[in-house]
Amino acid sequence: LTGCNSTSTQHAFGAAAGCNNNVPCTGSFGDAKGLDIWTYNQSNVLVAPLNIVAAAANIRIRKTVNDATPAVGTNVTFTVSARNLGPNDATGVQVRDVLPAGVTFVSATPSQGTYTLGTGIWNIGNLAVNATVTLRITVTVNTTNKVTNTGVRIAGTPADFDPSSNSASVSVTGSDL
Repeated sequence: LTGCNSTSTQHAFGAAAGCNNNVPCTGSFGDAKGLDIWTYNQSNVLVAPLNIVAAAANIRIRKTVNDATPAVGTNVTFTVSARNLGPNDATGVQVRDVLPAGVTFVSATPSQGTYTLGTGIWNIGNLAVNATVTLRITVTVNTTNKVTNTGVRIAGTPADFDPSSNSASVSVTGSDL
């Protein structure tokens, strides 16, 4: 577009081939009518690459039990934790923690949100960057068979870019006295 002029006080395109021959526009940089070298710079030089990074929230699930080899008929407490490693806050976070056969539910205590026994869904809600929340589920162990309890992140916005940390498991094996 040789011959186009965008550097003078009265901004206009020149009359050279390929230029816009419309009436010149006037105004300061940033005005709706203003056109200057910052608005249109005919250059093939890349000043800086544009990196578009999607929002993401890496939710890490951890799982523990206070006694991995309890006596049959005694209570143990499973603890599942969810931590937002970032880089963004998360909303609508949910973790599923369905109790395995071989244990009987006693109680559930979430540090945030609600836990529904029938579905096993812990509805956490919002989780800020670097925040950690916990759910403690107390059960009675009814068997000497090994039982495994698993917590899995099932929902949340924005997307989680590291699904490898979205679940965790822990096992208990009851013993006869």
